[in-house]
Amino acid sequence: MRASAVAIVLSLALQTAAFTIRGNTAISRRHGALKANDGLLSWQESFEKVLNPFTPIGEKQVLLQDLVARREDVVRDVADAVSSGRPEDLLAEGTELKRAATGAQAVQRQISDDILPSLIEDAPGIISSLLQAGPRLATRAMESTQV
Repeated sequence: MRASAVAIVLSLALQTAAFTIRGNTAISRRHGALKANDGLLSWQESFEKVLNPFTPIGEKQVLLQDLVARREDVVRDVADAVSSGRPEDLLAEGTELKRAATGAQAVQRQISDDILPSLIEDAPGIISSLLQAGPRLATRAMESTQV
């Protein structure tokens, strides 16, 4: 099928009054927003669905169209988050991206609060142990490569 024919078919499909994508997610062009079980999807939730590799291409097309229609909200929210220095505020609660970011922050805190201070405290002992064991480790390494 030629590209222009595909564009026409997609345009007609997207202009329908309402249709169901999958399960309980419905798209209503009359109201200009995507709906889920618990109400309207935020632009962040729509964006996460676009990034999800398991979201069907037809749903992604509608989600992208919705995001373009809501571009002023997106730009305002991104500008607010950047100016406040809190980009994590862009992540909607309950989304996979928010959970991943929260997990990454927990790991970062653990490294900076627990692991690094412990390494700094133990550094002199670790260095002296390595210096004492160095010749023995070098001999073992050479023996293992000569097999």
